[in-house]
Amino acid sequence: MKKFEKFESEHKTFNRQTDIITTGNVLADTLLGWYIRPVNETKCNGYDFTPGDLQKADLKFFYHVPEVVRQYINYKGKQQKMILYELRHWNGKRKTVHGYIITDDKHEFLNCFVIQHGHKSSSIIEEAIKYLAN
Repeated sequence: MKKFEKFESEHKTFNRQTDIITTGNVLADTLLGWYIRPVNETKCNGYDFTPGDLQKADLKFFYHVPEVVRQYINYKGKQQKMILYELRHWNGKRKTVHGYIITDDKHEFLNCFVIQHGHKSSSIIEEAIKYLAN
């Protein structure tokens, strides 16, 4: 991971809107990041939960995650804690999601998904990986 100074992808609007790229739980204009607990984690704040309930609660911030991303999280997230990042920019109130990056809780890269087709969206994901994953 490198320290954030200036985001430099091929997407000028995304670059202009990006004021922070950091790991962990984060809500910023161009980045939503959240720790996703494994399915088998059932205890939180002294309470017991059904397997999968805590993971579902963590995913509530990601309203429109594509099915392929959810399937990957379901597959890898049975035993493993992860961090899910959504990279997006805004045109007024309209959000454009470019893709998702998934790391483990130690920030090791696991996978990425480019949602918007084209080299500009791919360049956003490639550049963001440098900041979000080891």
